[in-house]
Amino acid sequence: MNYHIVVGAHVRHKDHPDYGNGRIAHIHQNGKSLAVEFENRTGLAHDCAGHTKKNFGRWTKASSLELINPFKAGDTVQMAALDQRAYPGFYYDSDYAGKNGSVLSVDDSYAIVSVASITGSQFVPTADLTLVKVDPVEAVKKATPKVKTIVFQSGSQCDRLVKHLLAGNSITPLVARQLFGVERLAARILEIKKAGHKVTSTIKTDVNGKVYAEYGLRNAGRIWTA
Repeated sequence: MNYHIVVGAHVRHKDHPDYGNGRIAHIHQNGKSLAVEFENRTGLAHDCAGHTKKNFGRWTKASSLELINPFKAGDTVQMAALDQRAYPGFYYDSDYAGKNGSVLSVDDSYAIVSVASITGSQFVPTADLTLVKVDPVEAVKKATPKVKTIVFQSGSQCDRLVKHLLAGNSITPLVARQLFGVERLAARILEIKKAGHKVTSTIKTDVNGKVYAEYGLRNAGRIWTA
């Protein structure tokens, strides 16, 4: 049997690409039949004698499968524990075993993986890797820098301006002067920006040809005032 045809190897069925990517879950003692669990339904209502998820498994010959590397740079993966390696003779540092890491590059049936808490990287067979599905919303949250919350004194000019903007209103120098007695709106807007608010500005021209700025909030509600 092909040396790379091992439990954990990532494969695709040559005759049924509609099954999507699969993974060898078990090799029959006859050495010819492979229990493969695919990402899509196979239409076969069985679980390969308990080796795959029901309706997603299929007994297959090695000749009907092609080995694939389903990973790409940037994917988050989990490395197998040392006692669960597809190739027990293949060594990798025990500090990496069972850890989640990020794929740096891929080549054939191997990948180079880095772990944030460990200096360097590790060469790992893809059969020893499992894709970790990352919630895109959580990924964005983690990638978004934390913004220090600055609470303006209640009743201050910035406090009243922010509350006005958080309500979905825009503000101009004229409106700021009329409603809040603000004479230097640009200076107050700078303070609001430093507090973490994403302020938008639009340059406009009045009927007399005078240029002025109109401000609004892009992420209303991200930082609230007391």
